[in-house]
Amino acid sequence: MHIGYTMTDHTKIEVHLGKIPSLNKFYSSPHWTFRSKEKTKWREVVMQQLDYDFKFEYCVITAKVNYRYDLDNCIMAVKFTQDALVEAGLIKDDNKKFIKAVRIEPASDLPKDTSVIVIEGKIFK
Repeated sequence: MHIGYTMTDHTKIEVHLGKIPSLNKFYSSPHWTFRSKEKTKWREVVMQQLDYDFKFEYCVITAKVNYRYDLDNCIMAVKFTQDALVEAGLIKDDNKKFIKAVRIEPASDLPKDTSVIVIEGKIFK
């Protein structure tokens, strides 16, 4: 089990990602197999980092990114993470009841073509 920062009933965990496809590349791909392979690949990368024994009542997701994309094109890092959080059972669904906010911030202090996804929220006791 990973240990996140815990203060009372809130916790923070981080997921580290390499170069994800931009939103433009992901949806402009001429064939559905590209999207399917990318979703599977990144879901597995995130899932390997989600070995926790709690569930979030709700959370806020912040993507700290150092991609050459415009910030809105970095949203796939958040989407892949949200889908993995649901699959791992850390949140019940990826709707607004369980994910209260999503932020994307540039982070030039990270290595190029990487991101850190920070998930902070209230956990069930």
